Amino acid sequence: MTDQIPLPELLKATANGDREAFADVYTATRAKLYGVILRILKRNDWADEVLQDAYLSIWNHADSYRPGNGTPMTWMISIARNCALDQPSGVVQPAGRAAPAHGRGRLSRGRPPDARRGR
Repeated sequence: MTDQIPLPELLKATANGDREAFADVYTATRAKLYGVILRILKRNDWADEVLQDAYLSIWNHADSYRPGNGTPMTWMISIARNCALDQPSGVVQPAGRAAPAHGRGRLSRGRPPDARRGR
């Protein structure tokens, strides 16, 4: 549980492919990251989609978190904010898929586990 394991350790475990640690990261941070994204996009459907993009990026780049550069939450908020800001107006479509912007597609290096299962 996140009560017992600090976020830096959970991110380190996530970087090593630990799905349970990633689920704990999701549980501990989902509300905050969703709020950041929703404040930027102002639409629940877009925020839901971009939140998934943010967690995909967190899963793929967990090994790049450096405790000396800030807290895990600051690092994840930066990722979520950047994912939201990378969405040109009207690009996130109701079907739940974002159209590529400027020839760039969605992250495709790896698929995180479905952390939403526990919801």
